[in-house]
Amino acid sequence: MKINNQNWNSIEKNGRWYIAFTSNMGKKALPVVETKDVQTFFPFLTQKRKGFRGTMELLRKGKHWYVAIPIQISSELDFGKKHKRIFENMKRRKYTSIGVDLGLRHIAVVSEPLSGKRQFFSGKEVGYMRRHFRSIRRSLGKAKALRVIKRIGRKERQWMKDYNRKLAKGIVDFALQFDNPIIKTEALDDIRKTCRSIKEQIKPFIRGLSIN
Repeated sequence: MKINNQNWNSIEKNGRWYIAFTSNMGKKALPVVETKDVQTFFPFLTQKRKGFRGTMELLRKGKHWYVAIPIQISSELDFGKKHKRIFENMKRRKYTSIGVDLGLRHIAVVSEPLSGKRQFFSGKEVGYMRRHFRSIRRSLGKAKALRVIKRIGRKERQWMKDYNRKLAKGIVDFALQFDNPIIKTEALDDIRKTCRSIKEQIKPFIRGLSIN
């Protein structure tokens, strides 16, 4: 079960750490097993520090419950003499920037700004396959064919894995047309919010269309 960053946080009470989250039974605070990681990171996951919290996942294995919490940390890179020399050469070298923009209508747009060259990767095939597998799962769900539904889910994941591999190869092949290419992707911090806002803008436009 996934819980977004607005509905969970850490709590310290009487020298112990708890994980608190919202459920259909209200807000629950459960004690956690104290570890070095808990003592290090839980102070950054309190109610006031919303910016540090991502989506938490609640998992069960046998009789035990676990929480999976994304943690992002940064550290200085310790370059040895050999690697430091390589790093300095990289800084002096001229690279060709290849931009990758992600979207809804086109799953990716790859471009090289100086030459103006670009390549579009349509998201139509992905959308079609997603709808196809969703339709199959819906029909199987009515028949309660759980094993078949799981098998279909594995098939869908395998298809997406293969598609992502082909997409990555297509992006790399485009980049290799240029000298010393370096691929740069857009910031994805608010990708969910962006996708939702785009969909909301599209809906009234579609509703306003008329066919003559």
